[in-house]
Amino acid sequence: MKGDQLPAGVDYVVFDGAVNSGPKQSIVWMQRALGPLYKGRVDGVIGLATIAAAQACKP
Repeated sequence: MKGDQLPAGVDYVVFDGAVNSGPKQSIVWMQRALGPLYKGRVDGVIGLATIAAAQACKP
């Protein structure tokens, strides 16, 4: 889940989603929630683009 690279709070939500619905589905939800910040393909894989977009979010 690369939670150590996600912002505080986001890491917990992605982890919780992964426990309840599986890691891929949880990552897909996060990628969709990132909206225009995420330029990559919604594929359920945390890569550099996903991490960068998550870190660019403002609380």
